[in-house]
Amino acid sequence: FDIPKNRFDNCSSAMKSAGVKQLSSINHKPWKDDKVHDFTFAETEALFKENLAGLKVVDESWVQAALSPLAEAHQQHCIVWFQSYFNKYGDRAPNRFETYLLITAKRNVYHQYVEQFKRQGRVFVSESLFSNLWSTIFPRYINRPWCDIPGKCDICYEIDTQRRSAQDFETQEQLKIAHHLHRGGMFNLERLRYNARCAEAIESNNNLLRPTIMSLIIDGMDQNHCKVPYLGGQSTFKSPLTQHITGVKEHGVGLTLFRNFNNMTKGADLTIYCVLKKLESFKSRHGYYPEKLLLQVDGGSENANQYLLTLLELLVVKRCCRDVYYTRLPAGHTHEDIDAAFAVIWSCFCTDPCETLQNYKNRIEDDFRMTSLHAIIEDVLVIPNYQVLLGPCITKGFARMHKEINTQHQWRFFAVPVDPMFPLGCKTTFRAYSADQVVEFVKKPKGQCMSKVGRYTGLEPVTLFVRWYPSALCDPNRVGVEG
Repeated sequence: FDIPKNRFDNCSSAMKSAGVKQLSSINHKPWKDDKVHDFTFAETEALFKENLAGLKVVDESWVQAALSPLAEAHQQHCIVWFQSYFNKYGDRAPNRFETYLLITAKRNVYHQYVEQFKRQGRVFVSESLFSNLWSTIFPRYINRPWCDIPGKCDICYEIDTQRRSAQDFETQEQLKIAHHLHRGGMFNLERLRYNARCAEAIESNNNLLRPTIMSLIIDGMDQNHCKVPYLGGQSTFKSPLTQHITGVKEHGVGLTLFRNFNNMTKGADLTIYCVLKKLESFKSRHGYYPEKLLLQVDGGSENANQYLLTLLELLVVKRCCRDVYYTRLPAGHTHEDIDAAFAVIWSCFCTDPCETLQNYKNRIEDDFRMTSLHAIIEDVLVIPNYQVLLGPCITKGFARMHKEINTQHQWRFFAVPVDPMFPLGCKTTFRAYSADQVVEFVKKPKGQCMSKVGRYTGLEPVTLFVRWYPSALCDPNRVGVEG
């Protein structure tokens, strides 16, 4: 894995070739791990111009003051410290102009700057000047928004924890590489395969004569955004009615929001109900069930359970579908296109009150009419107890199939001829990921790691070639039989 060289390495030669006169260098004492203390002021000026290219600056006077060679020395030192900090902690995504920093507040970064300058006996700028210099001269360097992802994904949490504590530049560089490997070598590959499945279903739906593929993604909306009456941020209702909204997006068709209340609990039964309703919807439109069903879910207990998998196998046994894929995204990286639909729902009510259930429904459907996504709300008041029906049919030994190392992110159920090895006419296979090859990290003592990343971080990257199981060699009683 190769990290591109610093994009500012050739600033000096670029400035000279452009005929810009070199100004005097900033005179300050280099601090520990400072990789930019040799930048001349003209080079820093070119650096600023690149940062500001294509962006509208709120107050250009700040930029002019900072670029002036007559600017106070402590202000210039602060600017150079910014570049050192951004080089050390910044994480540039290949598809974005912004450089993302740690999940923290600007005030915490300022305190870190003050502590470092105090230890070195330097004069530091005020917090307001610090903030203004950051926002006007380095607008493309932004802190990551706070979220729960680092806590749900063990590797993201470990990388984030080490980034906060590591002080040397080389360790920070190796942590960047580890994050790039984790992002590009694992969960972005999973998202790529998910997008490929969506495209396959959309292409099938474009076949007006006989579409045969149905792709669904299921997720639940945050209950804090589903309370009625909602009176806005200035007032609250003591005993609001809590709704639970389960969104089911059928790619190439639209969004169905299944709304239920406290008369039932969400769980496997509700998810099964939503899947079956969408299958019936497909049949009502085309007169037949889809031959191939692609189901995408997160790792919630209502989705990752043995009852839903049993239902999917039953669909193949009964030949409602001939090929079914059940896929999960890795823990902590389950945000997908359906979350954008939930954002539209929340934007309907973030500024205006909503007092009735009917008003809640009407406003959501009206707002989605202004988007390219068609959406309807269906109230669910009663559902069958599918667990009682399917429970006695489930093979024992699958209690931990969605836990930790045992987690299989993709399952496939497909029709085969009935024979003694497959008496129900359905073959079941599973694998660790939907991508054929991913990068995983193994936590080891640094002295036992072989890679440079592992020697600095204790996270050893390992390439995993993903295979379908059970293979022909897994079961001695079924030698040569897959599934």
